[in-house]
Amino acid sequence: MIIGIDGNEANVGNRVGIGEYAYELLQQFKAFKITRSQGLVQENLEFRIYLKNQPLPDMPRESENWKYLIVGPKKLWTQIGLPLNLYSHSPRPDIFFTPS
Repeated sequence: MIIGIDGNEANVGNRVGIGEYAYELLQQFKAFKITRSQGLVQENLEFRIYLKNQPLPDMPRESENWKYLIVGPKKLWTQIGLPLNLYSHSPRPDIFFTPS
């Protein structure tokens, strides 16, 4: 399963309000592990974090199942850049979450 997340609110230097909320969500998603003891099995869980700028150093590190995708243009990102990227690239996320 591919989970797409708009990570822009978390990718700011001075996080307050929604920025702090989004950052903490990303931290928890990065640490998320599904175990067989929970009765849930998800072998192929992949997170794609969509950003308009490079991730800041304190953002969760990339790994095999945690990738950052830098999408442009920066202007009108939510109206043009992100929708075009989600529509035109395959495979598409199975679910997409944006905190704002």
